[in-house]
Amino acid sequence: MNGNWKKTYQPIEINNLNLDLSNPRTKTGSKQKLDDVVEELLDENIVDLVESIAIKGYAAVSVSMVVCENGKNVVIDGNRRLLAVKILNEPDKFKRFVPSVISNSDFERIKQLSKIKKEEILNLTAVVYPSRKDAEEEMSILHLDGEAVKKWKPLRQYRYFQDRLLKQKSTLFDLSESLGIKSERIKKGLTTIQLFNYAKDNIDLGNLNERVYNDKDFRTDKFQKTVINEEGERFLGYVFHQEKCILVINNEETFQKKLKKVLLEIYKDDSIFFASAQYPTVNRSKFFKTLDPSFLNSQEYSYEQKKLQGGLQSGQSSFLEPPLSIVQKTERSDRKPFGLFTSSVVPFKLKNSSLRLLYDELKNIDVKSFPNATHDLLRTFLECSLAEYLEQIGEYTNVKKSDQHRPKLSEMLTHVISSKIIKNEDVLDNLKDIKTNWNESYSLERMNKINHNKDYASNESDVRTAWSKLESFFKVILNPKIIKK
Repeated sequence: MNGNWKKTYQPIEINNLNLDLSNPRTKTGSKQKLDDVVEELLDENIVDLVESIAIKGYAAVSVSMVVCENGKNVVIDGNRRLLAVKILNEPDKFKRFVPSVISNSDFERIKQLSKIKKEEILNLTAVVYPSRKDAEEEMSILHLDGEAVKKWKPLRQYRYFQDRLLKQKSTLFDLSESLGIKSERIKKGLTTIQLFNYAKDNIDLGNLNERVYNDKDFRTDKFQKTVINEEGERFLGYVFHQEKCILVINNEETFQKKLKKVLLEIYKDDSIFFASAQYPTVNRSKFFKTLDPSFLNSQEYSYEQKKLQGGLQSGQSSFLEPPLSIVQKTERSDRKPFGLFTSSVVPFKLKNSSLRLLYDELKNIDVKSFPNATHDLLRTFLECSLAEYLEQIGEYTNVKKSDQHRPKLSEMLTHVISSKIIKNEDVLDNLKDIKTNWNESYSLERMNKINHNKDYASNESDVRTAWSKLESFFKVILNPKIIKK
C-alpha cells in the first residue's frame, strides 16, 4: 500500500457511488452488465435489508470500501447496502425487475417503506483506497479470517479466491501469502466451487435443482467431507492441478454420474449416511462402496493419480482451459480432443433435440480422419444453432424480412454484430473476422466453399482453427440466457 496514503472516512453522495461490475459476491465474479449484477444482488433477500434501513436508519458503522476507476467511485465492498439505499430512495428506477426478480408484493412494500423511512439517506461513509488491490487486502481480513466480523458464506469466499487468482494471475501459494490463509484451505475452496459450478451447469437434479444449486444454502460441509479428500478424488476420478489451479477429470461420463449420485444422497432426507450434521469420516468408504460396489477393487489409486498428474506436468497442457475450469483428461499425446470439443468445455442447453444430435456428432467425430465432413457439419451446425438461439431469445423476427424469407447465415451474423445482442467484444471481433477475412480457414467464405466448391478441401488443422475462432461464440448461442417472466 502507498506509504503516503492514510485511511480516512469521508461522506460520498449516493449518486456518485457505483456498483462493482466485477463483484466477487455475484456468481460470475467477472466483468458483466449492470443489470446482471443488480439482479444477482436482488436475489439475496434484499427486501429485508431495505426494510431494516428504512425503519432503523443506515448503521453508522457500515463503511463502504471504494476505489476510483476510470473516473468513477466504484464500491468494492458494500454493494448490497448501496443497492438497498438506492432502491429505498428511488424504487421506481428498479421497476424493470418486477416481477421477474422482485415480486409485486415486495415492490409495493418497498414503495411504502420509501415513504415512511426514518431518514433521507443522501451520502454514505466510505474509505477511498489507492487501488483495488489495497482494498482487497483489508477485505480479506473483514470477510475471510476465522474471527471475521462479517464472514462470507463458504461459496462466496471460494468465488473470491477464484476472482483474485484470475485477475492477479497469481499462484496458489502467492494468494495464500497475500491473504494470510493456508494454501490447503484455498485449494479446498477452489475444488469445491469448481465441482459446484460443474454440477450446476451439467447435472439436472430435477425438483432438487433449486435446493442444491443455491449459493446461500448449499450443504458445503457435508459435500466437502464426502468428496474433497483422497477417497473422494479416487471415487469421482479427479485431481487438483497445483500449478494451473484447475480440476482434471479422468472420464467425464463416469465423473458426472457419480457426482450426481453423491449430491442426491446428500440431499436425501432419509439418508443413513447423512442423517446427522456431523458426517463421520469412517463411513466414507462404505458410502462409496454402496454407490459403486467396485470402488474398493478399483485400479491402484497412487499409480493412476501419478499417471494423470504426470501427463499434465510433462508440458502437454495445450488443451487446458484458462485457470479455474474443469477439463477432461484425454489419452492423446497432443492433448486435443478426439472430436471437435468436449461437453465440459462447451455445454449444450438449447431446447432442441435435433440440434443436440448434431452437437453430439461434432463432439464425437474423428476430426483427423474426416476433416471435410467435420468442416461441412460445423457450418450446418453454426447456421441451425444460431437460428435456434435467435428464436429462443426473441430476435429471429428482427432478421426475418417476411414469412417466405429464411435468413442466411451471413445475415444472422450481421444482425448479431450490428445489434450487439451479445455484449462480449471479443466474441463480436471474432465474428467480424469470420465475415471479412475471406481467405482464412475459419472464414464464412471458406466454410461456404467447403460446402459448395469441389476444388476446396480441408485438413484437421483447418477445422480446428475454425473451431477455435468460433468456440467462444458457440458457448453463448448454445447456452442462451433464460428470460425470467
